[in-house]
Amino acid sequence: MMDRPARLDVSRRRTRNPALPPPRTTPLWTAVLLVVLVLPAVSLGLPANAGHVAAAASARTALGPVGAGADLMNSARASLATGHGRASLVGPAPFHARPSAPAPTPVMSMAYDAADGYILALTPNNSAAAPYWGNHSDSWTYTGGTWTKLSLPVNPPNRGGTAMAYDAKDRCVLLFGGYNLSPGGSYGLPNDTWSFANGTWTNLTPNVTHAPSPREFAEMVWDASDQYVLLLGGFGTGGNNSGNLSDSWTFAGNVWTQVNTSAHPPFEGALAYDSHDGYVVHFGGTTVANYRTSYSNDTWKFHAGTWQNLSSVVQGVPSGRAGPMLSDDPNVGGVLLFGGFAGSTGSSWLFTNDSWSYANQTWTLLSRAAGPSPRYMAQMVFDAEQNATILFGGTNLSSSYGDTWAFGAGGNASSGWSQAAPVLRSSHQVIDAGVSVTFAAGSVFGSGAAQFNYTGLPPGCVSADATSLTCVPTAAGTFTVGMTAIVGGGTSVAHTTLRVNPALQILSLGSAFPTAGIDLTQAAAISLALAGGAGPYAYSYPTLPPGCATSNSSVLVCTPSAAGNFAVVASAADGFGGSATVTGTLPVNPWPAIASFGSSAANVTIGSALTFRATAEGGTGYLIFTYTGLPSGCDGANSSVLTCAPTASGTYGVTLAIRDAVGGHATSASVTLRVNSAARVGPPHTVPGSTPTLFTTSFVLGLLLGLVVLAAVVGMVLRAARENAEGRRIVEELARRGARSAAPDPPDVSPSGDRPGLR
Repeated sequence: MMDRPARLDVSRRRTRNPALPPPRTTPLWTAVLLVVLVLPAVSLGLPANAGHVAAAASARTALGPVGAGADLMNSARASLATGHGRASLVGPAPFHARPSAPAPTPVMSMAYDAADGYILALTPNNSAAAPYWGNHSDSWTYTGGTWTKLSLPVNPPNRGGTAMAYDAKDRCVLLFGGYNLSPGGSYGLPNDTWSFANGTWTNLTPNVTHAPSPREFAEMVWDASDQYVLLLGGFGTGGNNSGNLSDSWTFAGNVWTQVNTSAHPPFEGALAYDSHDGYVVHFGGTTVANYRTSYSNDTWKFHAGTWQNLSSVVQGVPSGRAGPMLSDDPNVGGVLLFGGFAGSTGSSWLFTNDSWSYANQTWTLLSRAAGPSPRYMAQMVFDAEQNATILFGGTNLSSSYGDTWAFGAGGNASSGWSQAAPVLRSSHQVIDAGVSVTFAAGSVFGSGAAQFNYTGLPPGCVSADATSLTCVPTAAGTFTVGMTAIVGGGTSVAHTTLRVNPALQILSLGSAFPTAGIDLTQAAAISLALAGGAGPYAYSYPTLPPGCATSNSSVLVCTPSAAGNFAVVASAADGFGGSATVTGTLPVNPWPAIASFGSSAANVTIGSALTFRATAEGGTGYLIFTYTGLPSGCDGANSSVLTCAPTASGTYGVTLAIRDAVGGHATSASVTLRVNSAARVGPPHTVPGSTPTLFTTSFVLGLLLGLVVLAAVVGMVLRAARENAEGRRIVEELARRGARSAAPDPPDVSPSGDRPGLR
């Protein structure tokens, strides 16, 4: 009976163990409940259009700053880099035609230089007024149909009427006499001797002995049979009649030797070596006693130092004449004769332009009026290089000629006369398509009117029977233009080359010319893009905004000083007649500005609708609006109107900045806003115009989050309860074991009533 209270006490401690505090579940459940309820409530306080505001902010960030001014300058530099830079305007390139022929003259001297392979001519220099024209004569060569004036350190003193012939033994051209035309000199007749070889003139006079007396218009030829140069007659110092000479001289080894012969031809005839018959032939002339009153038609032969008159045995003799042209011509099988002076009838001078050949003591008429016009005192020699007889110059006493003719060009004697060096000139060597060009025939002469035809013309040009042709090529290319003239049965052919560039055009004002324009005080880059023509190019801008000046450059950068829509006229030209003009409009806009900026209210409570509104003016292109200092719940937007609902109290300074499409920006504007705390808890604030609803997306998300938290807390509470129950069970078991060990063991009573160990 004594140990029952102890057992009861132990049992009481087991049920109320001070080591285990009772579970405190009320505050925890309160927190869970608050989470579940508050999260959806907070979500109800967010603006319904918060997602749209964020999207607008993202779009605004993607736009970024617009550096249009930098783009214009970069484009301008790129245009410069493509080669459309500064240039100088040059005039249309003139056609650099072949060198012109010697000036028309009857006092030229000419010989074929067999050693150098061209015809050599000596003409007076007319660089000063007559009668004293220049210090030195001019030397020309003729080869391949082209006359070329030589630039030599030494030329014979200026003169006319000299005698020239090729010296085959000494391989040089020999010159003798003439009449003086040097400044400060007199009309006197020199009797100096010169040689020309390898492009150089040499005065042989100091080394020559027994020179003939001074004279002009003597006749001189190489006597291939006798191997020396033969000189005949001329006009001496006494002038006509008494001064006329008929003496003969030979030249060999720098020695002049007079030919002693009782008979000799009259002076002012023609002399040539007849390679077919092997002797020198002379035809025509006039006598001293009957100068220019009677004309000879005698044919003379010179061989082995003796003159012989063949008139009694010669057949088919031409009419008498003075100053005819005579030349050896293997293509006609003998000697070729052309033209001469046959006196006068009343007030008219009589000249001929008939052509004859001589061989085997027979004259044969080739043509009576074909080729060169009637004349006398021309120069005529056989050109072995071109295999034709070449004639230049002469006179009809009214005018002198400067035309060049070939007989039997290419070795075909039956082809007759053709003009060997006519000139076809072009006003331009290179032009642009659409530019006018003129082709003009020059040095075309003959008997009667000429018939012209042009070939190889560029598109846009049509041939015409005229000495000149003007047209406008319409296509690009390189064209070889030919001119054919037929005069009195003779044919003249000349060519020239014309290059036509594509027409010059302005493709555009370029990417550096903005469509929307620029802001006032910004730099404008005006760029021209060209096509066609050929550089260098010249640029001009006759019409520009105020503050801009024209420049010879494909890119013009300037800063306009006034606002408005300005016409820009830009022009380009090249050196080949091409030009183009283009017109554009450059808007120059005032700098962007904020005319007004404000909010719908200066004081609002949290969650109340609020609108910011701005008015802008000026600027170029689109405008970009940037808001700073906005309260929480208000996100900026690229718009002049911003509506939001603040979610935090406080005083805010809201600033608006504006920038336009080309980088211009306005002075910022600000407003002050007071956001007050809500006076009472009311329903969630909604944006005006929206429909309140409990189950918004934010509320559902908050509710779900609260349920998750509630489940976690419930789990934690259940686990804590299990741990507390297990702890109490362990404590009670320990208490029970302790009680057993403290109480005395009860006597062991056997069923029989005997005590153990006492049995």
